Amino acid sequence: MEIAVKNRIIIDYWVKKLKKFDCLVTKPKKIYTTEKFSFEQKDLKRLNQIADGDNLAKIGLILATYSYLIKRYFIDFEGSISLSVSLKGQEIKPVLLEVANVQHVPFEVYVQNVKKELQECLKYKEYQSEDLKIALEGESIVNASRFGLMIGKALGHECNGLLLKIESLNTAKLDFSFECGLSQAPPHLIEHFQMNFVRFLENLEELMNQPLHNIEILDLGEKNRVLVDFNKTTEPYPSERTIMGLFEDQVKKTPSKVALIFGQKKLSYFELNAQANKLGRYLREKYGVKENEVIGIKLDKSELLIVAIYGVLKAGSAYMPIDPTYPIDRIEFMKRNANCRIVLDTPEMESFLSIENQYSALNLETINSPDDLVYVIYTSGTTGNPKGVMIENRSLVNRLAWMQKSYPLKESDTLIQKTTFCFDVSVWEIFWWSIYGASLSIPETGAEKDPVLLIENISNNDVTVAHFVPSMLSEFLGYVKGNPKLEEQLSPIKQVFVSGEVLSIAQRDSFFEILPKVGLMNLYGPTEATIDVSYYDCSKPLSFDTVPIGRPIDNIQLYILDGEQRPLPIGAIGKLYISGVGLSRGYIGAQELTSEKFVVNPFIKYTKMYDSGDLARWLPDGNIEFIKRSDFQVKFKGYRIELGEIESALIRIPEITQAVVMVKEWGSNQVIVSYIICNGDIGSSQIQQSLEKILPDYMVPSFFIKLEKLPFKVNGKLDRNSLPDLSESNFKLKEYVAPENELQKEIVQIWQEVLNLERVGITDNFFEIGGHSLMATRIVNRINQKTNRIISVRDFLMGATIEQIVAEMEEGNNDTNRNQDFEVII
Repeated sequence: MEIAVKNRIIIDYWVKKLKKFDCLVTKPKKIYTTEKFSFEQKDLKRLNQIADGDNLAKIGLILATYSYLIKRYFIDFEGSISLSVSLKGQEIKPVLLEVANVQHVPFEVYVQNVKKELQECLKYKEYQSEDLKIALEGESIVNASRFGLMIGKALGHECNGLLLKIESLNTAKLDFSFECGLSQAPPHLIEHFQMNFVRFLENLEELMNQPLHNIEILDLGEKNRVLVDFNKTTEPYPSERTIMGLFEDQVKKTPSKVALIFGQKKLSYFELNAQANKLGRYLREKYGVKENEVIGIKLDKSELLIVAIYGVLKAGSAYMPIDPTYPIDRIEFMKRNANCRIVLDTPEMESFLSIENQYSALNLETINSPDDLVYVIYTSGTTGNPKGVMIENRSLVNRLAWMQKSYPLKESDTLIQKTTFCFDVSVWEIFWWSIYGASLSIPETGAEKDPVLLIENISNNDVTVAHFVPSMLSEFLGYVKGNPKLEEQLSPIKQVFVSGEVLSIAQRDSFFEILPKVGLMNLYGPTEATIDVSYYDCSKPLSFDTVPIGRPIDNIQLYILDGEQRPLPIGAIGKLYISGVGLSRGYIGAQELTSEKFVVNPFIKYTKMYDSGDLARWLPDGNIEFIKRSDFQVKFKGYRIELGEIESALIRIPEITQAVVMVKEWGSNQVIVSYIICNGDIGSSQIQQSLEKILPDYMVPSFFIKLEKLPFKVNGKLDRNSLPDLSESNFKLKEYVAPENELQKEIVQIWQEVLNLERVGITDNFFEIGGHSLMATRIVNRINQKTNRIISVRDFLMGATIEQIVAEMEEGNNDTNRNQDFEVII
């Protein structure tokens, strides 16, 4: 009985301890093993002296050194290390040590803390393995951590991420090696880790009195390389000019050159400047607008959208884009938050146009400086409301100057303005061409996601430069591939830029297979740092497993830092911080959030740096590899979305008490899924209608899955991985109506393949069974290719059911004049 009670106490100890950590470690598929390294007896002298010849004390010193370096190299270290010992005369079953996250104590104190934790764990080492396995529901202590220390040849202690293997403590030398999963760290980083491990053990006496936060893991050469050499980006740019001043300079050079193309309409540089000047005067005289005042613009795509933006800047103010399809509540919040008293919508522009001839077309007196705001763009926020990012003239001028230096536009070039102007990529589309004498082609609303209309625009207007979000680029290339006529229509294109999502190697390879003579540039950057901060030329041969996000652009510094804002070695994953000219002024009306995200730059005096929230690492050649987000922000169809904002919107609905939102894979597509706990009866359509009053359409989940309770891990944290996957039972399909003719059958088959459904009826609504506009593009491509009939994406979305779509196709009633907003960034 006494043995059973003792065993129960031991088992309870380990179960309680493991509750603090995730216990389902994914085994790495590929493991890199360092060459064996040996400490000869003379090198071990200090270690043996400090340990006083005691093996347990020696293990404590090794553990302290190992765990401290893990903390420094791995920003996502959970704080646990598994240990097993199998030596002659000393056997220790696997135990799990919890390593406290302390920074401002001497290394000696840290060593003592680790020794105490080791001694505590060893009190409970005599457990019955089978009993523990049952208590842990099949898991083991070894699997509770990605990091391990194995001394001797302990059975079952495999590499979960990083494993330090020491052959023996009782010989005249200390032989050790590291095993590391290649998904955890590249080989050169583990070699660097091993080098520091050796250095620490060789210099233990000198380290003992040093505070942990003062101990360097980079030598001066390495530190200089990641902080200075990789950030040698200082370049001259017109820092004393505003964007409108530069545009007016270009107007003088090319007054009769075509500036804007929208359908059959064309505006010259002179005409665009004149109309913008008139609008600027209208705003000054009617409303008395001033510098730094924020003016909303709520218009669909046309030449008047560009006139409105330029007119606001001519008046001396900053523009705030408002999507006409945004919910009223969201628009009103933006106006209040930005203290916006004027919105240029269709009625306001009609009012101006009716009296524009009353105003002079001459340039206005400049009231702006480069430090004044040029735009405020709202992005998703974690609090339930969007946040407005303020960008100044100087930042935008620097960004465009870098772009022109790197990829010079000529007067013969034409850009296409295909990105929604609420997304910051649109900013370089709207301004870059205008200060260097090129032209801008503006597709009608909805055409930017329709390959047929997009190719037509590119071909008819000789578009040479375009931007795509990678996912839409894949859809576009899929439509073009194998059709020489379509490929020929794309012959004007010289340069494509991609951003907004991770670019895969497969997407990059597909691009050059179809457009081998076109340049492809991968850009990265948050709205808070003026569109983009890094670039990578994809035409270069790839020697990496991913497409890098590249190097910093001119006058931008990028840092990859640990949790204490210290630089990390090449290859170590850390938080990506951004500094330099491109940095935003902050969030409008949110000083506390601004102070939290824009912090003092410890490397350059009197400057700040922005915490991007992205995890990344330096590659040996000075490029950067993006790893993932450090929070629950996602990129979905090119939009930056805080899942917390959707969750906040859901729990504002009275019947919903808890909500978790995730982006899930459904077939080859990504969809937003919400998991909800309800205290009342509410249907998916009611939830959707409620959310549409609060959120933009691209943030409204496709699926609402009701649960009795949310799953939690043994440590009390939400277990997102245990949330149920999507299945056809999650779709509320209507009563099945079978296809009635061959065309319907063909289209039903296409829907089933793209939507990953076993059965689709002709009355099922596309959006209610998991569809979204990006999928619509894929389906339309297949319909047009397989049936030899043409339907536009816009008409497809307006039809929404196979029955309606086929009826329209058979009638040949593809009315291209119909217009409905289905915004998606591509």
